Amino acid sequence: MEKGHIKINEWNKGEPSAPGAYFVAYKIGLAGFYDIMLWDGEKWLKSHPDWDVIAFIEAIKLRDYLNIDWPEPESEELYPKSDGEYLKKEKEKYGEDPWVLDED
Repeated sequence: MEKGHIKINEWNKGEPSAPGAYFVAYKIGLAGFYDIMLWDGEKWLKSHPDWDVIAFIEAIKLRDYLNIDWPEPESEELYPKSDGEYLKKEKEKYGEDPWVLDED
């Protein structure tokens, strides 16, 4: 996958298999457009009857194609400059796996 470029073979055709938000390519007559649309499992929501959705990808996958900075500066507290220090502090604080709480 090339950043900033959704290639023709990466689009899905037909209808999505699951409800959700999708980045779509649609046509009105001969004109083509892009938008974010919701699929409820049966139909596109907020779609005009004249809109013909011709292809889609999951909206969340846009992150894979775009280089988007988070709107807040990186925190030195969260991302210390010295490699390994953050993980060392987390292991001291929470144990080997921070997602598993001890029963103690």
